[in-house]
Amino acid sequence: MYELHVVNRIVEREKLMDTVMEVAGSIAKAPASVHEAHKSLLRLWSQGGEFTADQALMDYCTTVYNAADCTRAFESARKAMEGGYKRPDLDFTETSCFR
Repeated sequence: MYELHVVNRIVEREKLMDTVMEVAGSIAKAPASVHEAHKSLLRLWSQGGEFTADQALMDYCTTVYNAADCTRAFESARKAMEGGYKRPDLDFTETSCFR
């Protein structure tokens, strides 16, 4: 499954829960707008199929990328790359950029 890119990593059984918690923590730190877009796209896909979700994808991406939290994250990443240091962890504050 790893070779087919169905999973992005394989961990030893003893490290599974630590890895799960690490990934879950990372996902939980994402901006709310990203979670909202993801859920909306899954809903569109389940109701109208891949074509319907694909049609909405660019609108969702544009909305998310232009949200204040994402703009701040992109700027932070750019400065880190230019400065040669690790990108800092950010706290995201927006509750939604779709309303």
